[in-house]
Formats: sequence, C-alpha cells, structure tokens
Amino acid sequence: MATFDALKTRYLPDKNVRHFDLINLSFGAVAGIVSMTLTYPFDLVKRKIQLMGINRHARNYSDLMHCVNSIMIHEGPKGFFRGLNP
Repeated sequence: MATFDALKTRYLPDKNVRHFDLINLSFGAVAGIVSMTLTYPFDLVKRKIQLMGINRHARNYSDLMHCVNSIMIHEGPKGFFRGLNP
C-alpha cells in the first residue's frame, strides 16, 4: 500500500484530474509490480523448500539459510528472480 499511496500523494493530489481512473489504475499496476518484485525471492525460497518433500529430483536443503546459500552459489543473484518474468 505504501507504493500506491506515495505515487497517489505525489502525482495525483485531487480527484478532479482528467483521466483520474486511468492514472489511478496505472499507479495500482506499478505498486503491484514493485510488490511482486520485492516479495518474489522469499516466495521462491519457500516454494523450493516445500517442493523438497514432493519432488524427488529437487535439492535437499537442511534449513532456510542452506537454501538461500545454495541459490546464491549455484545460480547467483539472478537465481532469486528466475521465473519472475514470463
């Protein structure tokens, strides 16, 4: 909510602006993109740990930090965002 509110406060101070709804929609989309980009690495780590019990081909991790370190070593920083873009 912080990104949306910051954009709205700075660039759209009142509702009497032409194309208010379209601008408001755009701010919501930008806020969603920022939110997804910031939370995706945490979701990826959670997903890898969850899949460990289901998929026999998945890596086995001893704990959360082992998973994070393994991604960093084997895939680099980009590994935390693998699958984010279509």
